[in-house]
Amino acid sequence: MGGFVSYVAPFGMKRVPGVSIYSDDYGLSNYHTLVPGAVHEIEIVRLMFDLYVNHGYTMAGITNLLNAQGVSAANKSKVWNPKKVRNIITSAFYIGSNQFGPCIKHNVFPAIVDRSTFYAAQEKIFEMPVETSVST
Repeated sequence: MGGFVSYVAPFGMKRVPGVSIYSDDYGLSNYHTLVPGAVHEIEIVRLMFDLYVNHGYTMAGITNLLNAQGVSAANKSKVWNPKKVRNIITSAFYIGSNQFGPCIKHNVFPAIVDRSTFYAAQEKIFEMPVETSVST
């Protein structure tokens, strides 16, 4: 139904109460939605995508930059690590899509990263090396 079900909002976003919905399948449920969070966190998320897509930074490079600048990590942690950076860069929440397991519903939340940048990052992350030599 598009509601956000986790108790913790993604970095750069804020979880707010939605509406109560009754469904024969699920009973009465209180759904939450996501909205853009603190401006400085949104800027950090956009910076991560920009560094990764447009400036050739690796996850480790982004991690090192954020930690060197003293940027507080997601979920009140003191430091960033490449896994946290990768989780942000691969999360469809940042383009306004809701993701629950393998299911994705688009245009559910306000996007804080444009789709072209997000998909460029996904292509870069998941690109497979192509064999150029042919064995005979």
